[in-house]
Amino acid sequence: MYARRVDGRTLTLAVSGLLWESSLVMIDQETQSLWSHLLGEAMQGPLQGKKLDVFPSSMTDWRAWRSRYPDSTVMLMSKTTNEYRRGVHLNELPLPTLPLPDALIIGLANDSAAKCWRFDDLRVELAINDRFGDVEVLVVFDSESGTASVFGRQVDGGMHTFRFEDNKLIDDQSQSVWDPVTGVADSGVHEGRQLSKLPGIVSLKPAWFTFHPDSTTWAPSN
Repeated sequence: MYARRVDGRTLTLAVSGLLWESSLVMIDQETQSLWSHLLGEAMQGPLQGKKLDVFPSSMTDWRAWRSRYPDSTVMLMSKTTNEYRRGVHLNELPLPTLPLPDALIIGLANDSAAKCWRFDDLRVELAINDRFGDVEVLVVFDSESGTASVFGRQVDGGMHTFRFEDNKLIDDQSQSVWDPVTGVADSGVHEGRQLSKLPGIVSLKPAWFTFHPDSTTWAPSN
């Protein structure tokens, strides 16, 4: 998810119909520049080299989203593909056209580095306390909805570590219980506080490494 303003001008972006490295290419109506959807960068045209600002977002299902944001608005578009919905378990996705969980990653990238965390690892670990550059991060997985998220681990000026216990996301420092999808503390000392959500991008592994060939990958310690 990107902001559409570049150099003080609001762009109108659409699907160009072109592919680059087997990946979707966007086009803006104002300058006809071509944009990589995964990099958010103009690759050709008058705006070549410009980058869109990334918004943190969630790739989740409607049930999980609506239960947390019952007054949320929703955008309805013409339906051209099968719906994306949950199965009983994440590894029992009901539609064969959906990517298997072990083909997906969630990644962070900036101008100097990139790092990703594999869904198959997240399904086992559920909460990973890690670092990206100089930022301490929490990469967390909600098994019920299949939602992966990346948050900052600082709360009220203090660094926290997190773990899953009895299907609850808990921080070691205060024993507060946190929602793994929203990053909001549901109970405990930090009730009502919200972790800073970072712009993690969910992608297929091959696509991520095509556009971020020097990306590192988190691996469990032995």
